[in-house]
Amino acid sequence: MRLPFHCPHCNAGYQIPREHDGKTLSCAKCGERFEIHFEEGAENSTASEDGTLFIPVDDYTLQTGKLALKLKYMSREQLKAVLQKQHDLKATGEDVLFGELLVREGVLTEIQRNYVVSVLELNEIRKSDELFGGIVTQNDFTSKDKVDESFKTQKRLFNTDQISRSISEILTEDGSITPQQHDCAIKVQERIQQHIEEVGLSEPIAELLSKEGVITPEELTTISDGDEKEEELIEESLPPPFMIKVSGDHLRASLVILEEATETPSLEAVKEELESQKVIYNLLPDDEIEQFLQSMPSADETIDLATGIAPGKSKDAVIECEFDEDPLKIGHMKANGVVDFKDRGDIPQVKKDELLATKIPREQGENGIDIFGKKIDSRKPDDVKLRCGKGAELSSDRKSVTAKINGKPIKTPAGVVDVLPLLQIKGDVGLETGHIHFDGEIQVKGMVESGFEVTGGSLTVDELDGATVDVRGDLNVKGGIIKSNVRVGGNLKAKYIRKSVINVVGDAAIATEVMQSEIEIGGSLISEKCHLFGSTVGAGEDITFHDIGSDASKPSTITLGSKGAYSAEKEVLNKAIAKQQADIDKLSKNIAELETQNNALNEQIGEAAQVQDKAMVKKRNEPDAPGVDEEMKSAETALNLLFDSQDKIANDIQDLQAKQQEHLDEINHIKNEVEAIDALAKKESESEMETLDTLIETGRKKRQCLHVKGEMFEKTTIKARRTSLTTDTKVHKVSIFEEEYTDKRGIETWRMKVDSLRI
Repeated sequence: MRLPFHCPHCNAGYQIPREHDGKTLSCAKCGERFEIHFEEGAENSTASEDGTLFIPVDDYTLQTGKLALKLKYMSREQLKAVLQKQHDLKATGEDVLFGELLVREGVLTEIQRNYVVSVLELNEIRKSDELFGGIVTQNDFTSKDKVDESFKTQKRLFNTDQISRSISEILTEDGSITPQQHDCAIKVQERIQQHIEEVGLSEPIAELLSKEGVITPEELTTISDGDEKEEELIEESLPPPFMIKVSGDHLRASLVILEEATETPSLEAVKEELESQKVIYNLLPDDEIEQFLQSMPSADETIDLATGIAPGKSKDAVIECEFDEDPLKIGHMKANGVVDFKDRGDIPQVKKDELLATKIPREQGENGIDIFGKKIDSRKPDDVKLRCGKGAELSSDRKSVTAKINGKPIKTPAGVVDVLPLLQIKGDVGLETGHIHFDGEIQVKGMVESGFEVTGGSLTVDELDGATVDVRGDLNVKGGIIKSNVRVGGNLKAKYIRKSVINVVGDAAIATEVMQSEIEIGGSLISEKCHLFGSTVGAGEDITFHDIGSDASKPSTITLGSKGAYSAEKEVLNKAIAKQQADIDKLSKNIAELETQNNALNEQIGEAAQVQDKAMVKKRNEPDAPGVDEEMKSAETALNLLFDSQDKIANDIQDLQAKQQEHLDEINHIKNEVEAIDALAKKESESEMETLDTLIETGRKKRQCLHVKGEMFEKTTIKARRTSLTTDTKVHKVSIFEEEYTDKRGIETWRMKVDSLRI
């Protein structure tokens, strides 16, 4: 027999068998646990104490647990159970990170754990940001409104893209403060934080800022002077034609002779000049300087009077994959400019638990010191976040990825490592198969016919004709793409493209022809034997064609350094998130309707229970009354039917909630891809602004080129970030790129440069 009762935490109604008296249950609605105690005449159960965590935990674990509870990722009972598990494991000598254990025990997903960590990291950043904001407003570098706005921007970036950025970066980038003001404020912030760590915060922060946070004009000037780099400084205090030349990097001071001299300066004059220049580090010994001067050096001789130590080279963090990242062999074209379209590559396969990728941490180079005795900071190396998809699993230290399933491993251009299951279709995708939606590697031994869709992880197919294709990995088309709409999250390889719209995040290789199409490529477009007719093409890196245009075709437009592929990819991903959210909202509405039905059933059950009680009383008082047995049986049958209906509703609600979780997991995976695209676009934008020295050290390219190995016809338009060019004549074998130059008026500006072929 079941009795009605309500959850003491959220008042959700249930029917519990009498034999469950004394057991502990969890509420399906709010997740709280309570004990069941049926008493004579009682209509409800009583809750047990919610319990206090008695297991000693460190502060970070406590913060993690509190945040996960606040986000409703788990219940208090689950938190206590995992803490106890961690405590027990420590007693056996196994030290497991709390977040790792939450994932291992199935309490949190990997995405949920990563989000909690990101929030905690942002909280740490904001602690310093509060102090930084006080410093810049205290010194009137910017207004309080600007600081408040930067905090809002910080929150928006995190909510939309899970990017944790300090307000110091935001204020500098939007021009609210200068780089010199930023550097000064950071130094003062570090000084105040050290003061607080040493003596504690014994006074209001506003008073501490008024005493310790004031930046003098001299301090600001010092920072400004230290950040300026002149190409060359030449002093003329020595008797001509002798001069001391200081290199632009301040690593060398040399005594130079501009023309033949009849006499040389004294050692004292040279040393005085070095002193006036404040050159103090690693000076050449006096006897060697004296020896040089006495040798009556000629105009072509020079000697280094002081040499600094250059900063060591920093190493960026990298992701090393254990599988072939480029089975289509598209990446090979970057090294030699040639793509073998006959070589389809070996498709890599991995098994569950196999190592897929490892993160090699970044290394900071040793700092240097210039000839003035000042420290030269080495370049801050770039970090990279190791990300994985549904078929892969990130280690607890975030330094390696392993396979969760058997399948084909991939690494997207944005850096997401995943494993795709395999689907093989022996024939065409058409009426017999219908649309194909498979979140894995799809191999079609035929074509995708007009009007049919294929969505999945990656696709290998003979031909696309009027198809719609959306894959987050590579697309390998053995033939051509005709009148199709294609989105590729990885790399593309095809024989030809006609009258199609293509968006590719990675690289693309086209063998013979691109005609009347719109194409956006995030990486390089290499088609060294390909002819381009009447199309619009954009790429983030180099573009190579054999011929562009003809006497009869419409002109083409080519955009170098285009970010269109990334923007289009983000738009698709954000629409996918919106669709998943709409499905969640629809499921929530269905759940609410079922809960309304459940509440109505509770009332009916109460009424039916009263009818049953009356029948029982009548049976007890008048056991031989006519129809009393039928009345009791009818009442019990009616009550059981209501209980069965309520059980079905509870099961339906549970199924809908499971579907909601699936949609939430999918949203988290898509957000991970959006974050990866943002990181890729940001890294490329930063590389465009880097100095030549940094570009050489990191191996990154500074500009994008259009290479034409054959003919390019007139009226072809080439666009870049700052300039554009429309050709007025036919040209042969050229490389075209945007370059900075100084015009006749001495003004630095930009132009499109047409040069002889560079590859």
